[in-house]
Amino acid sequence: MFSSVLLFGVGLMLGRFWFGVVLLPLVYGIPRAVAWVWRGQLSPRAILIYVWPVVLWSLVSLALVVATTVFSPSLARFLATNLGFFLGQLVGVGFGVAQMLSKQGRRDLNSDFGEAVGRYEKGELPSPRNLEHTPTEVRWPIVIRDVVLWSILTLVGVGIVRVAGISSGMSLSASNSLFGCLGFAIAGCFTPVRRFRHLMFVTLGVWLTGIINVVMSGVSVTSWLLSLGFLLLTMVVGGALSFLFVPREAR
Repeated sequence: MFSSVLLFGVGLMLGRFWFGVVLLPLVYGIPRAVAWVWRGQLSPRAILIYVWPVVLWSLVSLALVVATTVFSPSLARFLATNLGFFLGQLVGVGFGVAQMLSKQGRRDLNSDFGEAVGRYEKGELPSPRNLEHTPTEVRWPIVIRDVVLWSILTLVGVGIVRVAGISSGMSLSASNSLFGCLGFAIAGCFTPVRRFRHLMFVTLGVWLTGIINVVMSGVSVTSWLLSLGFLLLTMVVGGALSFLFVPREAR
């Protein structure tokens, strides 16, 4: 019992750390830096501020996994199949997501971003409200960011189902529904103005990238075409849930 609690605690700290140094730069720092470079507000070198931690800690994690697998295969198998260790990591990532979506968390992200990229600015950095576009414009870097975010979350869901040993068709569908809604909810929280218009483009992006499954995984074209209806449904649910965390902003 004590060992399970201890491993849960270790997993919790590991998940929170992994979220901060890898997942957060991937879904927030890098896409936002790319968007501001695209608009001419920043030098391209600003992107490297968020790229190098991801590369560094991914290599460190890979090295630790390889070393554990080679020198202590029994420990590697134990950690890979321990439910408490896995749940701790999941809760740690969940804490990170909750903090990111909170009002104070979003304020801190804006402040930290401005401080991190300030020396690479080409002009006055715009405030979040000044970054709003006219209704005819589509923020493609942000759309791409949210497509990647959605894909990462659904892959995490599939991984959870498989680790739990319940990878039936129904379980995978439930996982895709849950984590798909979560992905759209997070994307909606970061798009308080013209939210569903943005989520519609994200949905189309996710659907179009799904053609990879047709080419690589043998998914039928019919199944891929029909998946658009499922994506639209989860988009509506996730977008509606996002209003619980970030209400509509006055325009």
